Amino acid sequence: MASVAATPRPRLHLFLLALLTALFLVASPEALTPHAVGQEAGEEGKEGEKGEKAPTKVKKGYSIGEILRHMVSSVGWLFGIVLLAVSIALVTLIVLLVLELRMEAAVPPSFVEDFTDTVNKRRFKEAYEMAKEDPSFVARVLTAGMSRLQYGVEDAREASFNMLESVKAGK
Repeated sequence: MASVAATPRPRLHLFLLALLTALFLVASPEALTPHAVGQEAGEEGKEGEKGEKAPTKVKKGYSIGEILRHMVSSVGWLFGIVLLAVSIALVTLIVLLVLELRMEAAVPPSFVEDFTDTVNKRRFKEAYEMAKEDPSFVARVLTAGMSRLQYGVEDAREASFNMLESVKAGK
């Protein structure tokens, strides 16, 4: 059996890349704010060679602290607390769903290997019991399908599809 830890994790790599990008943008606010190049003081109102007015000097940008202070003062304390609580709840929900919907939790490789070996040895009752005891998504679908095999393959397939739709709707 191959080690689960040795398999590549493209989602983890994508998450780490997004995290590094976010950290870069937060750490360097100059990357987000445009730099205005203006004329020096005392040159205001002078016209350029083609009769255009030269731009005046513009403030460079805001720091992250100034932006956060502005956001907190704009939102107010009551709504700020509500917004903070909702944000924490949403981040928690996302983390829990990511942990629950991992491939190893939905389709455990050890269960699939044991189930396949048991079915290949033609021990269907034992395979059904193994699927019935496993809490994974694939085991629930297999249990629903195997319980209807006595009524035909089409009925078992339909029961499996119905259970799959039920699991997907629950998530």
